[in-house]
Amino acid sequence: MTDVIAWSTVALGLVMLVSRRRSVCIVLMSMQSALVGGEAVAVAPGRSTAFVVAAAVLVLKTAALTFFLTLAVRRTREAARVRASIDPLARLTATLIASVLAMLLMPRIDFLPASAQQASIALLTIGGAMVVMRRATILQLVGLLVCENALALAAVSTPGGLPVVIELGAAFHLALLLSVGLAFHRRIYVVLGSGDSALLRELRD
Repeated sequence: MTDVIAWSTVALGLVMLVSRRRSVCIVLMSMQSALVGGEAVAVAPGRSTAFVVAAAVLVLKTAALTFFLTLAVRRTREAARVRASIDPLARLTATLIASVLAMLLMPRIDFLPASAQQASIALLTIGGAMVVMRRATILQLVGLLVCENALALAAVSTPGGLPVVIELGAAFHLALLLSVGLAFHRRIYVVLGSGDSALLRELRD
């Protein structure tokens, strides 16, 4: 994987972190997934059949995620914008610091190119930051998908790729995660009238 592709996915993740609109974050996440999937397809010639299957799974995943997340947003429109408790600049600063620290502390993985390892670590940090710092349940789900993109980035960058059983297993778990996450989001919206996870703190027995 080229350094341009790897760090472009990180740049998209940072924009997602500070973006206020759910629809924009979904588009950016889809672009991120498309970059990883497109790179997998680009390097597929000459590799094993298992890698080609895994590349196809990544491409199909991008289309499926975009469709279901967009559908969820259209069905759960917010009366007012769900504002994060931490302002965008603070989120960006904290995440950049955490990303640099994580890259410095993470031991070198011999079979993974240095730039791919660093970009994957940065994406994992960004995805985790979205889950923790954003209040909209859809954006928290997008954060989890950014973490999955980090793992896919590392897999595509691995010489020869990962075994197809691992890729298909990851796809299954992702589908399960998306189904549960969207059901959870829908239930919160129906009961509370908003996809703001902070409202859950006000619930009492």
